Amino acid sequence: MKNKFPKIGISSQWNTELGLCTMRPSYIAALEHAGAVPVIIPFTENRRTLDFYIENCDALLLSGGNDIQPQLYGEEVQPHCGEVQPARDRIETYLFERAMELDKALLGICRGFQMLNVACGGTLYQDLKIDYGTELQHRMTEPYNRSVHNVTAVPGTPLAELLGTAPFAVNSVHHQGAKVLGEKLKPMAVSEDGIVEAIYMPDRRFVWAVQWHPEWYFEDNADSAAVIQAFVNAAGEQ
Repeated sequence: MKNKFPKIGISSQWNTELGLCTMRPSYIAALEHAGAVPVIIPFTENRRTLDFYIENCDALLLSGGNDIQPQLYGEEVQPHCGEVQPARDRIETYLFERAMELDKALLGICRGFQMLNVACGGTLYQDLKIDYGTELQHRMTEPYNRSVHNVTAVPGTPLAELLGTAPFAVNSVHHQGAKVLGEKLKPMAVSEDGIVEAIYMPDRRFVWAVQWHPEWYFEDNADSAAVIQAFVNAAGEQ
């Protein structure tokens, strides 16, 4: 049965300096624009609470934020790795596992892309400039509702079906990226320097992740709006 107003749980962020659970309003605005009801999941490790939210939402959005602890993918922390939050890593790993058990639609954005990859056994470049040697601008400055580079959807993937295979423009606010893809994940888009910018699980109804930020760009960029809308549509079919 199609749900006209699907409920989408968004993983919350933690502001270490202020000691506050936070959520950027851009995620809420993007989901509401696409017809969803956003639900902010509290920053807690209480599994009863997390179960309540994931079981009562139609889909899960893993939001952006700080770096993921390298120990989770078998590496030592390098000086060029940013701030990590082990509690958030544990919370989102659990939410991902429960979402998979319940066959929920899932979209990862930026850090959410990296979290999905690591949760599936993949690895990351701790800094793209230092570890990969790219000169492409992946970490832009504000305003974020503009393009800084192109990506190209991989033919035969759901993203190519949605947007076509011609290069399209994205914004970009990250310094890490996928090194080795996790088990069951396939590339869905690649940037001009060869970095995988979108991934998906072919054996799942809808498990996507993008390295760019469509929630900051959906009002001005039809491709970003289409990605958010595809996610909300999948959530409505839960």
